[in-house]
Amino acid sequence: QQRSAAIFEAIARSFNIAAPLIVDNPDLTIHGLRVQAYYRKHLLDLITHETSDVFIGQASDYAQPVQQTCEMGNLCMWMMLAPEALWNTLNQKEKDALAKAVQGWAKGPTFPHNWRWFNVMMGTFLAKNGYAYDNKLMLNHLDHLLLHYAGDGWYRDTSYDYYTCHVFHLYGAVWNIAYGREHAPKHAKVLDRHFEEFENHYPQIFSRKGEVIMYGRSILYRLGASAGMAAAALRGRPNKVLTPGICRRVASAALLQFTTHPDFFYRGIPALGFYGPFPPAIQGYSCSASPFWMFLNFTCLTLPKRHPFWKQKEKLGHWGKLNDQTLYSSYWKGPGFLVTDHGKTGAAEIRPSKIHNQDPNYSRLVYSSAFPWAANTNNEIVAGAITLKRGKEEFDLPRMVS
Repeated sequence: QQRSAAIFEAIARSFNIAAPLIVDNPDLTIHGLRVQAYYRKHLLDLITHETSDVFIGQASDYAQPVQQTCEMGNLCMWMMLAPEALWNTLNQKEKDALAKAVQGWAKGPTFPHNWRWFNVMMGTFLAKNGYAYDNKLMLNHLDHLLLHYAGDGWYRDTSYDYYTCHVFHLYGAVWNIAYGREHAPKHAKVLDRHFEEFENHYPQIFSRKGEVIMYGRSILYRLGASAGMAAAALRGRPNKVLTPGICRRVASAALLQFTTHPDFFYRGIPALGFYGPFPPAIQGYSCSASPFWMFLNFTCLTLPKRHPFWKQKEKLGHWGKLNDQTLYSSYWKGPGFLVTDHGKTGAAEIRPSKIHNQDPNYSRLVYSSAFPWAANTNNEIVAGAITLKRGKEEFDLPRMVS
């Protein structure tokens, strides 16, 4: 089952790229393979064909949360945003079999943090397509997700990080337009309000060039930091700060930050790291295909061709007001970030204050768009680390949250 889960992760996460490409060109062929047929076959083998050697099993097979829940929830999101890529290509028997599998996973065990969104996405997909679902359970998951809200548009997951962007706000935007505003307006209103607080300062965490700061766990998702730009466009509520021109500029710049870097691809796929391979930043739940989660910001490719996201001129936003002599700093009480943008260098910095462990993804004094954090591999003092030396002994000193 672990092998099947890893294969499912590879197929489902690379679908983040494939889905909008298939919608744009259903006959797209790469290396002699028709892309739509490739994903259709493998996803059905993984999810509905119990005799397949890659069958992922059923949710009832597991007493604890498993990776299949994550990938199934994300797949359901894509089947709502881009139904032409998979769902609309299935016959009724195939649709019923896939929906039956989703019904089981939607009620299956999940983790008490951002993973609840995957169960919500599955329930929403079923509701949108006329299949039985547990509305009470779906809203219960959503209530618990909203309890993670800390203020200033940020949610506390296991810590304060980019999961706010690529899960909480992106999935929240999809849920609102697919279900919430029509069927659960009270919850939808809260989600909209949280994003409105978020978008007023969100662009500040990117450099003048639109670069992502290496900060937080799962940093090998890189572009996940910019997925909030797609969320802003998808939710369809104009904002004076986070305009379509700013959204597209940052989303494009962040993409180029990595895809143009010479170390980004390792053996033909995105490396497990930030730019190139970087083992100290890899979590235990990551596998070779995990980085494809970063392409969730490709959800913007489902927007109509005449959407302001594509038509509006790219803009610098607040960076256009900074010169060589100016700094722009603001403190975000919710996540405990002091964010500084340097007019002279174009660098952006995050200084976190709500730290509860010694994980270098969170416990450095400062994280900069110009300098990825360094690993303490030789037991030496490294830039940005909080350390205490007593004789030959060295201690990491994370600041604690009361």
